[in-house]
Amino acid sequence: MTDRIKLLIQKRTSLKSQITNSTNLLEKDRHGCYDKTALKLRMVRVTELYHAYEDYNDELLTLDSNENHKDEFANVQDRFYSLAARIGTLTDSIPLADDAQQHVSSSSVKKPRISNKAFAINMANMYCIACKNKQHPLYKCDKFKQLDAFKRIEIVRNARFCYNCSRSHKGKPCNYANCTICQKRYNTLLHLDNYPSITTKIDAADSKTDKTS
Repeated sequence: MTDRIKLLIQKRTSLKSQITNSTNLLEKDRHGCYDKTALKLRMVRVTELYHAYEDYNDELLTLDSNENHKDEFANVQDRFYSLAARIGTLTDSIPLADDAQQHVSSSSVKKPRISNKAFAINMANMYCIACKNKQHPLYKCDKFKQLDAFKRIEIVRNARFCYNCSRSHKGKPCNYANCTICQKRYNTLLHLDNYPSITTKIDAADSKTDKTS
């Protein structure tokens, strides 16, 4: 094992630990008091950690083709999207300041939630899991597209679909195109706005180069 591979594994392990800690803290404090700003800041931070982990893992795979690296990434990916779905659910339950009064009057009305059983039934019937009444791929569903990214992530995760192609292919390698916004390995419909696009990063790099030249 080369020194570079050892370093990449160390860095990846450190990032995984930080992502796991963030997920565990949120799960332990299920009844804690949150505000949207704090939750969004936490999501920004975890997104940065996740994509740094992904970059290290991609380099590691080019140097070492061990299948364990892919399994490790799949585990961290699931933790990341689990956290994103959880934060999305929490932010939906927190009213904005302008809507506080309206929230009080409607607090007794429970929002419908899609159960895992419902997902299984719809998958068995080959119907779209988002609109439930049409036979089309999830990524072509207008109802799915109208949801925010957090809700889309929650639906894909609960259905155990691939985060890249939004389909079920039971562990087979996915060759679907990467996100068109940031080029990371997930569907564009699952892109979170707090992660910069490739264009933004290139512009930032060019600006930094201009300042140093």
